[in-house]
Amino acid sequence: MKRRSVMALGAIAAGAGGLWWQKSSLASWVLNQGLAITPAPIQTTAECVLTPEQSAGPFYFRSPDRQDIREGKAGLPLNLTIQVVDVDQCTPVADAVVEIWHCDADGQYSGYTEADRQGPERAAFLRGGQISDTQGMVKFVTVFPGWYTSRVTHIHAKVHAQGQSYLTTQLYFPDPLVNDIYQAHPAYTARGASPHSLSTDMLLSRYRNGTGLLLEPEGSIEGMTANIRLGVRAG
Repeated sequence: MKRRSVMALGAIAAGAGGLWWQKSSLASWVLNQGLAITPAPIQTTAECVLTPEQSAGPFYFRSPDRQDIREGKAGLPLNLTIQVVDVDQCTPVADAVVEIWHCDADGQYSGYTEADRQGPERAAFLRGGQISDTQGMVKFVTVFPGWYTSRVTHIHAKVHAQGQSYLTTQLYFPDPLVNDIYQAHPAYTARGASPHSLSTDMLLSRYRNGTGLLLEPEGSIEGMTANIRLGVRAG
């Protein structure tokens, strides 16, 4: 694999009110887990790693083009930056459509309940797509996802261009961070802690290679920021 310099993603800004979750928790988690779910190379590294494919799941439909996908949904604010790179050249992929979608704090996906189907348009909260810029980047404003029966907390992502699919995958969070949010933020406390973890998730057991699938958010209970690099073969 060729490794050339790629414009690094901007520094992650900590949220106001002081750090409520420290990255040392992530380091401890990585060292003690058996699954190979590891962070994507970000920040100053020039490494480009092919992101593993994962299932789109049953809740995909084409997302509306937008940056802010919250639509008033309650939850911990999360600003997510994604950079798409071609792993063969280790260069940014411009003009690719990047979509994300995930469930709300109550574990519901838009567009699939009876209430969502009412009205002239299908509900599409917590879904959005953008076209990557010259540095292969897109930015989304969303909320931290909730959990639902059978799955660990995750965000779906898809990258495609001109009818060609480059990547369909899912992004995950460290278990300690997930537990802290569900116990501390009022949007999630009513449902309580998730019974699922990265080591027990039914889908992850089929994907032993999780290189580049782990988000590393920073911030406070008032808001979090995360970024990740998705490696694709765009040739």
